Amino acid sequence: ERVTHHYHAEQTEIYAAPEAFDDRALLTAIPAQPATRGGNLFVIEAPTPAATAGARVVEGVPMAPLLLVYAELRYQGTDEALEAAEMLLPLVIENATP
Repeated sequence: ERVTHHYHAEQTEIYAAPEAFDDRALLTAIPAQPATRGGNLFVIEAPTPAATAGARVVEGVPMAPLLLVYAELRYQGTDEALEAAEMLLPLVIENATP
């Protein structure tokens, strides 16, 4: 959504260190509703530091690298996610070229 202003998912996925969410101040600062189960915020630990290399800030919000965003959209596989991935692909290619 931050890049194309098109895709609006019911679930918000962020890449972050899960232990960061042990901090009560952080949990109260983020605009998310707490839930024991079935919440709409998913914190994903990056598989390697290289996965989030190239992260940037878009409209004041830290964002995963475009290639990772593209891969996640393709992985979700819904019609809307695949459409958003296709919209994002030119930006992924543009940012991949030296």
